[in-house]
Amino acid sequence: MKDRSILVIDVWMPTPDRDSASLRIVNLLSILEQMVGRVTFGVGDPPHWRTAEKWRPLVQPLQGSMIRLVEGNAAIEAHLKQQGQDYDVVILSRLSVASRYLPTVRRYAPQAAVVFDTTDLHFLRGFRGAKVTGKVNLMRSALLAKKDELALARQADCTLVVSPVEKTILEEECPDISVQVISNIHTAYGSRKPFSERSGIIFVGSFPHHPNVDGMVYFYQDIYPLLKEQLPDITITIIGSDPPEWLKQAADEQFIVTDYVPDIAPYFDHSRLSIAPLRYGAGVKGKVLLSMGYGVPVVASSIAAEGIPVVNGRDMLIADTPASFSEAIVELYYNEALWDQMSANGLKIIDKHFSFTTARQALTDLLNSLGRTVRVEGSDVYESASITEEI
Repeated sequence: MKDRSILVIDVWMPTPDRDSASLRIVNLLSILEQMVGRVTFGVGDPPHWRTAEKWRPLVQPLQGSMIRLVEGNAAIEAHLKQQGQDYDVVILSRLSVASRYLPTVRRYAPQAAVVFDTTDLHFLRGFRGAKVTGKVNLMRSALLAKKDELALARQADCTLVVSPVEKTILEEECPDISVQVISNIHTAYGSRKPFSERSGIIFVGSFPHHPNVDGMVYFYQDIYPLLKEQLPDITITIIGSDPPEWLKQAADEQFIVTDYVPDIAPYFDHSRLSIAPLRYGAGVKGKVLLSMGYGVPVVASSIAAEGIPVVNGRDMLIADTPASFSEAIVELYYNEALWDQMSANGLKIIDKHFSFTTARQALTDLLNSLGRTVRVEGSDVYESASITEEI
């Protein structure tokens, strides 16, 4: 119903052309605005490397008559003190935001239902990273994150996760809490070129995100040499901001490192397949869903495929050793019938499980579970077709 008021707070201004978490929050905001009316979006202070003015044009579609923007931590605090009593629901996105604002929301908006949106389970990502890399500091951070995330989940009225896997993990840790899944949101653009007109492999991922760096080290050192033996002329394009120096130095005519690109669609239109050789991580991988939405089949690790309802060998190829990963790439690169099957199946999975319609129904279920009955309305929502990175 158009008589509800919702406040959403995120860590900083979203960059929907750069990371899947930003794309998700922007699309959730747009859907909420169409469903319930007045939505306020609070964004914290940007770090020194992330200037809000630079990204403002990316969220201008949100700044219509029904969505208002509150910028900066001080402004959010003041807004809660002055208008907290007006909100029915407050959604706190990410661990750092929920840690900072949940007590303030309870104080100044005691009537509001509080939703903790994890984006992904930080402690799960940390534990997995520590196991793979052996880094003690990751284990320490993971232990702290687990303590904080579980405490926040117990304090919130509902906790959101992006995959059924994380829902199960969280419910095992906290059996008495309310957990719901609202996953990433993508459009099935479809395959714009046939198998015969495509060549090369693509990897998408921002390198400030450590699992992407680790995954690329693994690929370059362990998988790429095997792949070159079977596909000596293969071209691999690595897209993502802030690539490490060693990766830039490794670039040549066949191993292309682009850094950030403003529009990724042409790369997907021309590539035969994409890869996601991640060794650790959490949540649902935007790089995988994005590729599926463009009809480009994926060779992925089990971690990269986690949370996506695929069958290995039918919808994508999943491999967890250098030899099997290289073999999967070669198989999919030459097998046109398999490529066509996986391209079509990927689009069906996006439509069924990660579409705007699916997200709208999940949001309806969430608000109804909080005692705020709403109706689902069809409408256009903002979508960035040029997302190129995943934080």
